[in-house]
Order: sequence, then structure tokens, then C-alpha cells
Amino acid sequence: MRRVKWTHTAKKSLNQVYEFSNVVWGSNVANHFLQLVDSRISSLIKNPEIGKRHRNFRSILIHKHVRLFYETRNSEIVLLAFWDNRQDPNKLAVLLLKK
Repeated sequence: MRRVKWTHTAKKSLNQVYEFSNVVWGSNVANHFLQLVDSRISSLIKNPEIGKRHRNFRSILIHKHVRLFYETRNSEIVLLAFWDNRQDPNKLAVLLLKK
């Protein structure tokens, strides 16, 4: 079984999406989002190749507006960032370079 490693950027970006959801749509929606995150990570552990392939990483849709970017390294799944797809994609490139 693969181990999941959270980068600082992944933790921070998840918190930002959660807080935004909590403020805009309330705690029920924000908590449901966290359940979706847990479910998708469980799916990744079982099959890390399910995400869409990009150059040096993969991504999986968490919600219609949020995507998780990750890498697979030997026996690890490294979570890189959670991204609201409605944002400027140039900012995503900068965020992923921080890893």
C-alpha cells in the first residue's frame, strides 16, 4: 500500500479551499468537501494512476471546481496542491513550482 505525503502547499491550499467554502456556502458544504477529499485520496491509494497525466505530475477532480495535483514516487503519493479551477492558471504554475 502506498503512503500519502502532504506538502506544505497541499495543506495550505486545502485549508484555503475549505475556509472559502465555509464562508460562502456554510459548514455543511465545507465538511462535505473534506469527505470528498478523503474519498479521492482513498481512491488514489488503491490506484495512483487514475488521475489525469500532466508533464511531471497527475491531477484528480475532487469537485467540479477543485482539482488535486499530486506525484507518485515509488511507494509514495505526494499531494502537491488543491486548486480552484476558476483561478488564473498562471498562478497554478507558480504554486506547483513551490512544492
